[in-house]
Amino acid sequence: MNREKLELAAARVREANARLATTLAETKRDLERAKAELDREKAEGKADDRFAERARSGQGGRDLQRIQELVDRGRLGWDDVLLGRGEEWMTNAVRRMLGPLKSAIDRGGLDEGEARATRADDDEYFDDPLGGSSAG
Repeated sequence: MNREKLELAAARVREANARLATTLAETKRDLERAKAELDREKAEGKADDRFAERARSGQGGRDLQRIQELVDRGRLGWDDVLLGRGEEWMTNAVRRMLGPLKSAIDRGGLDEGEARATRADDDEYFDDPLGGSSAG
């Protein structure tokens, strides 16, 4: 009878060990997924920072520079602009940017020459919403 109890106890320990191993494996997978998500979010944050710096410097054209100034002042966010909740000129600027941007993303980015060649200055056609237009 003692032997039966020992065998039963050993079987329970093996079952518990198997459940523990399964739980550990699931936890490792969850941690790996969470780490990958965090790494992606960090990379997106760095990309957002680089985009904002390029917009701020005027590399994306004057309209994007104006939008970034408004974002920096806290008047709106890029999410608002990208979702069409900004003013019409903002939506138009983003639409002009999206074609070359998608192409650049597909290629892995713009080189410096392309970035300078894609600058857009539309002040001769549209008023500057921040009051510094050269339009007549």
